[in-house]
This record gives sequence, structure tokens and C-alpha cells, in this order.
Amino acid sequence: MRLGIVCNGFVNSGGMEFDAREFVRCMHELGLSKPYVISKKIDFSLPEAQDSIPVEINCSFLPRRLRDFYVSHRLGRIRKELGLDVVIGFGRSNHVDIVACGGTHPGFLRAMPRRGLYDYFSLKLEKQEYENAKFVVAHSGLMAQEVQEFYDFPKERISVISPPMPPMRFKKACPEEKDNWREHFGLPKDKVTFLFVSSSHKRKGFELLERYFESTKLPILLVVAGRPLPRGKEYKNIKYIGYQDHIEQAYFACDYSILASLYEPLGRAPIESLLCGTPTLISDNLGCAELLKDEFKITFKAGDLDSLNIAVNRAMIERKEIQSKVMSTDEILKIVPTSMGYTRRVLQLVNRVMSDSKKTS
Repeated sequence: MRLGIVCNGFVNSGGMEFDAREFVRCMHELGLSKPYVISKKIDFSLPEAQDSIPVEINCSFLPRRLRDFYVSHRLGRIRKELGLDVVIGFGRSNHVDIVACGGTHPGFLRAMPRRGLYDYFSLKLEKQEYENAKFVVAHSGLMAQEVQEFYDFPKERISVISPPMPPMRFKKACPEEKDNWREHFGLPKDKVTFLFVSSSHKRKGFELLERYFESTKLPILLVVAGRPLPRGKEYKNIKYIGYQDHIEQAYFACDYSILASLYEPLGRAPIESLLCGTPTLISDNLGCAELLKDEFKITFKAGDLDSLNIAVNRAMIERKEIQSKVMSTDEILKIVPTSMGYTRRVLQLVNRVMSDSKKTS
């Protein structure tokens, strides 16, 4: 069997790019044949690039927003040329058999209303993708609901599978190690720190957090990792620590993590945070909420300043109690997602595609 994987970028990044890399890594560990990886950008120095057959599509001559559409356009011909039996899509693309769904564009637009030419073509491409796909891997129950709502995709062909998580990277640190990382990042000891991990500040709710943290008189600090903050602004209760290749170190350094997303199909940061022994504050619309035990998370209404204020004050009061619970409990998630577990379940769907194909041939 020849298996193909198409993704927006096969690079050292998070989200769906990470999922694609973990899938390839686990296939290699299982001793399976190398899959073809088709993408507009491939980092050939990655170990996963050596464990696959990379096919990079040159899109450099196109504007950035047109590149994914071009890859989708080319995929049909490339699939035939390579003789691929099954193709898995880690990102919006036509000509795939299995869609790994980490979000839907209609769901995004409902939470963050806008309409433009890019949105028009994205909606059109995504509709074609689900019309032609045979199975969907929904990364949360919320995504399964959206795929059914927006595309009337058959429920029996949707599998809710939590996305890959590396088995050893996210684990708890002892108090001494946490103190060392707090000092490493230059975080004050007299303030309660909340880590905000974000690559898309508007969608992740930075505007709400900025408004709250900069107006409060509480001894708190918002620690931002990821995309840079707006230029030219000075903050009194917000500290930027840059991109972090080892984000677990930032979780160790902070008292809480926080995510205030307007639209969040999954939300990995709260999962990673709890695995590192750091309790979390989340808005009530996150897909990952179904994985988090209630005693280790504090929720607030998305976009609501008053609700956020109540949650932060509760976090201040219950800090020692909730931190103690997280550190002393092994089972902090309802389900612990693993990369190998994810890969095995997706491969079962690959086998079903092959079996269905033989029946109709």
C-alpha cells in the first residue's frame, strides 16, 4: 500500500504540522513503509523527513494566501503520478480519503465574523474536501459536531480521536525545578503568573486578557509565549518571553496557564499545562474541555470580562489547593492522548479505505 500525507507545512511547528510529523514518526516506530509527505514547505533536516518520502511543491511564486489552494489543485495529479492508494489530509485540501479535522472554516467565521475573497474560496474548498472524503478524524467532540452541522457528514464515518501528544516531553517538575525556571524567565515571586501560549492572538483572546491584566490592581502577571506583542506598547502586568522551543519550561515557571479563545477547536495548551503540573484557566468554548477534569480547571465565559475577573479571583484564592491537587494526582486528564494511540486508530481507518476500495473494484 502506498500512503500519502498532505499538510500545509512539514516543519518544526505546532498544530496540524506537529500531528503530521508525529504520525510519520510513529509509522517508522511500527516498522511500516515510508509514507509520501506532500507539502508546500518541508524541512528536510527533520528526522521525520528521513522517515518519509518528501514531495515539496514549489509555491514561492504565489502570494502566501494562494499557496494552499495551489497544493490542493496539484494534489489530484500528484496522487495519480505516485500511485497513492490512500491520502490523509492534515489541513484543508481536496483529493483526500481521510480528513484530520482540527477546525472548520464555517465554525471559525461564526465565532469571528468576516467575509472576504479568501473566505469564499476556503469555504468552497472545504466543502469539496468533505464531499469527497470517506472518513473524518475529528480532534474533539466539538469538531465532530461542526462537521455534521456544516457538511452533513455521516456520523458513522466520523471518529473522535484526540491528537498526538509526545509521551515524555510533558511531565511534572519538582518544586525546586519550577523555582529555577521561574528565575530563568525573570518572573517575580510576589505575583501570581498566568502563561498565555499563542500563535494567533486575536483568536486566542489576547484582547480580553490585555484589557483585564492592564486594568487590574491584583498582584498578577500575564506571561506571553509565542507570537510577539503589538509594537510600541509598554505593559505593566504583561511580560513577553518570546517563542519557546521547549514550552514545558514555561509551564514549569508559571502558576497557571490561561486561554481565552473566541474559537478553539481543541486547544493543546491546557492539556500540556496539566501534564506539566500547572493548573489552567480556560474559556468555556474550548474543544479540549472534554479531556480536562473539572477539579484542575477554572472556566469563564468567552469574551466576558466580568466572568474572567471571577475566574482569576478564584484562582488567586484556591492557588495552593489546586496546585497541590494537580501535583499529587497522576490521573489529571479524563483521557491521556498519545501519539502512538492516535496513529494506530488512524491506520485502522486507512485499512477500512483499502477494504472498501477492494469491494467496489
